[in-house]
Amino acid sequence: MLITILAAQKGYIKEAQFMRLFHYYRSFRISEENTLMKWKQEKTDKGWKSVDDNNATDGDLDIAYALIQAEKIWPDSIEHYGDAAQKLLESIKNNNYSEKTGLLTVGNWATVDPKAETLIRFSDMMPTYYKAFADFTNDPFWTKLEENATKALTQMSQETPTGLLPDFAWVGANSITPVKPYEVSGKNDGDYAYNSARVPLRLADSDNPKVEKSVK
Repeated sequence: MLITILAAQKGYIKEAQFMRLFHYYRSFRISEENTLMKWKQEKTDKGWKSVDDNNATDGDLDIAYALIQAEKIWPDSIEHYGDAAQKLLESIKNNNYSEKTGLLTVGNWATVDPKAETLIRFSDMMPTYYKAFADFTNDPFWTKLEENATKALTQMSQETPTGLLPDFAWVGANSITPVKPYEVSGKNDGDYAYNSARVPLRLADSDNPKVEKSVK
């Protein structure tokens, strides 16, 4: 959806193409009330099915951002992208936020787990998105989240020899510590790897000097 909306901003596609992806998202929401998207679908004999009712936070952030941009491009659409964005942002706020850390969790499954609630994935930290969400909703929650994420990014970047961020880290009362190998999904969990390789993309368009320093 994000790539498609960027193409639409350049005039390369029509709404019909974006709408197909929007309908796919709607087909795999957790529920009408909780509009987070189920993170993975598999093809079965009975069609495409979700593997579980969990979401991946970064994916829903991309969807929300794309919907906000879609509302700007097609304000008169029968799909009401702005309403969908508003509802999704509320679902993210209610299901992907940790009061303990002041940051987003890696998914709704982690939010309800006392230990996993303090697990963070730096590719979920998108200050530019948070600012856009704050402007769209007028909700100070997103402004505070932008501040907290920027602080976490800066702190972790300064504490690593290369400045590169790990895929995952634990947040303590006054510390952020890279996870150990195999604590989450594999031997590179605490390294700059599959997930954190997306961090430069997430931060590249920020005009925040602190964020720019982390990118460099």
